[in-house]
Amino acid sequence: MPETNETLHDRFIELSGPPERGRVVDLRCGAGPALTAFARRFPRAHLMGFDRSEEALDTARERLQHHSGIVELASVDLREQLPLAEASVDAVISSNLLECLPDPAQLLKEIWRVLLPGGAVPFRLRRDRDLRCPCRPGPPGRPRLRRRGSTVDG
Repeated sequence: MPETNETLHDRFIELSGPPERGRVVDLRCGAGPALTAFARRFPRAHLMGFDRSEEALDTARERLQHHSGIVELASVDLREQLPLAEASVDAVISSNLLECLPDPAQLLKEIWRVLLPGGAVPFRLRRDRDLRCPCRPGPPGRPRLRRRGSTVDG
């Protein structure tokens, strides 16, 4: 059965389980549907979304304008260093991103850099694309990348 966007967003929330005032980053957030789902469930969470489309970010700003927590949306080139401090976020989410990058391993390194120990990284990969990046065990206390039916050390 195909996964609906609402089901996907609920699954991101379930897998990331941020604290009530946790910091969640959506890489390639688009118009902000996943962040909107987090906003409903965690009204005081600090939500961040990065995308390269200003038009999509404008739509996300409108959707999140009534969120009572902090909202930061920015145009970011995800092939570069993320504009976040080391060990500063509870969860990093994304859908259909890694397989679109020329060097997905570089973004994975950045995610591990900004993620707090014990943080979560629920990602959705397109089934019709091939992801070719080296996956090596990360530092102790780092999360594991999970795919349905398998787990890969991050």
